[in-house]
Amino acid sequence: MTPVKLPVLLSFFIAFSVAVPAQELVVHAKPVRLRHIDGVVVNAAGNSIPYVFVELRDAQDHHVLATNYADGNGKFSFPDRKRGEQLEIRASIAGFKAAQYAISIAIVGKESFKVVLPAAK
Repeated sequence: MTPVKLPVLLSFFIAFSVAVPAQELVVHAKPVRLRHIDGVVVNAAGNSIPYVFVELRDAQDHHVLATNYADGNGKFSFPDRKRGEQLEIRASIAGFKAAQYAISIAIVGKESFKVVLPAAK
């Protein structure tokens, strides 16, 4: 077996990474006050989108705290967090633009919210 030379391997990775376009991200900066991190992912018409990849992120440095998939009805949830925490929910699936929402955990707030994914162009 002949070893693969570094320039050949490097050019393969560069070519492959260029061929995969980044998904456009729609950011909703106004925080949504939630009591629990429960929601449903829908399209612009309000129809649920099943099996969407959903991330819970830290709002300060944007690192991923937890991941989940929406179920067959587009519903998702994460375990309760501390009151006052500032977080982000990011949802993505092929054929749609990714969406990111700022959320704040509060005593008084919505029980659930809708994550709207706009159709990709």
